[in-house]
Amino acid sequence: MLEMIASFKIKPERNHACIPIPLEATDFTLIDEWLDFIEKDPLKTTLVTLKSVSIMDEIQELSWSAMLQNRVPVLAIMAEH
Repeated sequence: MLEMIASFKIKPERNHACIPIPLEATDFTLIDEWLDFIEKDPLKTTLVTLKSVSIMDEIQELSWSAMLQNRVPVLAIMAEH
C-alpha cells in the first residue's frame, strides 16, 4: 500500500488516511458460529490509518534482523489428525 501511494505521489494526511484491511473472517476460522460472531461484532477492525500501516511496516522490517539473530533451536512436528 505504501509503495502504491508513493508511486502515485499521493500525500494523504498520515493520521486520517484509512486503508481497508485485506483479511476475511475465513482467514482465521471456518467454524460457522465463529464466522457469525465475527460478522456481527461491532468492534471488529475494518480500516487502519496510514500511520498504523507505516508503523506495522517498520516493525516488520525490524523483525527481519531480529529473526536472523535468533539462535534458539526449534523442533517442529508437522502432522495431520
